[in-house]
Amino acid sequence: MIQNPLYIVGFVFIIAFGSYLLLTRTVTLPNFNLLYSTSTTRVGVSVTSPPSAGSSQISSPPSGSGTPTSPQISPSEIPSGFTLEDLSPFFHKVRMNGVSPGGLYSYSQVNLSAYGLSGGEAVDITGWLFKGNSGSQYIPQAVALYDPSGLSGEGDIVLKNGDMVSIYSTVSPIGRNLRLNKCIGYLENAAAFNPSLSRNCPYINRSSVGGFTGRCQDYIMSLSGSCRLPAASPPIAQDDYACRAFLDTLNYNGCYSKHASEPDFLDREWRVWTGSKFLDDRHDRVRLLDRQGFLVDLYEY
Repeated sequence: MIQNPLYIVGFVFIIAFGSYLLLTRTVTLPNFNLLYSTSTTRVGVSVTSPPSAGSSQISSPPSGSGTPTSPQISPSEIPSGFTLEDLSPFFHKVRMNGVSPGGLYSYSQVNLSAYGLSGGEAVDITGWLFKGNSGSQYIPQAVALYDPSGLSGEGDIVLKNGDMVSIYSTVSPIGRNLRLNKCIGYLENAAAFNPSLSRNCPYINRSSVGGFTGRCQDYIMSLSGSCRLPAASPPIAQDDYACRAFLDTLNYNGCYSKHASEPDFLDREWRVWTGSKFLDDRHDRVRLLDRQGFLVDLYEY
């Protein structure tokens, strides 16, 4: 039986159109080159530098430190031998404001300051590298809040605008690097730091000791603000128990308990003792490099 020609033409058209779609359909595959790219940029990349000998494992910058803004650098500010591409996002935000190589019998010292950071900007400098002509030194970790137990763990040194770091070639007598605080000078009574810690502790309010005997008040006020511990045999009557109980609080533990909650308890300065001397005694060209190896600052003497 012969079918209607129009039905035959329509059937052939449908078959042909379906075949065309199957042959011409485009399949989009993911770009694996982009997914597995190993390229890096200067900003926002966390690369862990190897720690110096004897230091703890260096961690990546904390998430709260933020992403640095690109510095505005004029060509005249770029050090000789470097290009704009060699500069760190923290160039001219953290500076070496003092380098002292020391001598045969004296320690070397490098002072850093962060005075170019914007409002809430912070920078993790642990793992940054001082590189001289013939020696180098990584910036290690430190204790941000030293607990009276002495068991405080070290963490990365994170600077905000106005913070400073003093780095010495001597060894810490307590085996810790420290952020200074109001009470830290009391540690000098049990350990000899080189250089010594500042003996500038909180003054005692006379009103807080007004109920004690006159001799007790005189002795307490003679110790006020000096970070000195009371004598083993203070000039106080043996039965002056209230005075002796108060004297027992004049130490790091007592000072910490009283003042640690105050908003200005922590100082703006960190102290780091590396135990190594990498600076040339006469002349050197010291580069401060961030974790990616970009230049933060340059100091020549």
